[in-house]
Amino acid sequence: MYIEVNKAGLTYRKHGKDFIALSDTSISIAKGEFICLLGPSGCGKTTLLNLIAGFLKPTSGEVLIDGKRVEGTDPKRITVFQNYGLLPWRTVEGNILLGLENSKLSKAEKMERVDSLVALTGLSGLRQSHPRELSGGQQQRVAIARALAVSPDVLFMDEPFSALDPITRMKLQNDISSIASSSGITVIFVTHDIDEAAFLGDRIAVMEGNPGRIREIIDNRIRGTGDRTSAYYISLREKIFEILKLGGEHDPEYVI
Repeated sequence: MYIEVNKAGLTYRKHGKDFIALSDTSISIAKGEFICLLGPSGCGKTTLLNLIAGFLKPTSGEVLIDGKRVEGTDPKRITVFQNYGLLPWRTVEGNILLGLENSKLSKAEKMERVDSLVALTGLSGLRQSHPRELSGGQQQRVAIARALAVSPDVLFMDEPFSALDPITRMKLQNDISSIASSSGITVIFVTHDIDEAAFLGDRIAVMEGNPGRIREIIDNRIRGTGDRTSAYYISLREKIFEILKLGGEHDPEYVI
């Protein structure tokens, strides 16, 4: 497997006591797979993403990517956050180019890549606009284009669409699903939205708290097909709901 999380846990000290953010968590992820980490607030899904991305180090177990232990962040593994993180003084084009500033590509090659990403993310006609002139959905498209500019091996997405209206959110779900399929990039996507996970994930890791851990991993045979009304999609949603309902209450004292 491309990514291996082996019995990973994270415990930290708070007010002189040990608090368990994540406990004995394992998951294997294939190259090019789209994995959704789904669960309520406080179940450790962002903690697990941060361990795989290298922002945090596990206090037990290990995380391996391509056979090597993750010891920190890597420029080929990019994170897209809920807040867009755009530079307000730069245009759409300038923000996308930010990811290429240390690249060895020629100026012409960089602009060719920007052209491709602007078209891919539906930003044509907006490339000279500044973030203040864009909607939330458009700003998130710029953030995604900037992340894709470096041709990352892994794309981490931490609830990137949660602040958007439902219609824009569904459009971006369609877009990121299509982009992931066409590029072969590995995506790890954190969400608390059952519909979003059911639509996007090749597999869905349903998490629970007290302490944070994976409760069950579900295969999704219709991932990204666009058919949100099929009997299978509805049954998948119901299955996830039942797993979450049976998970019990989590105690925020023990998880982040």
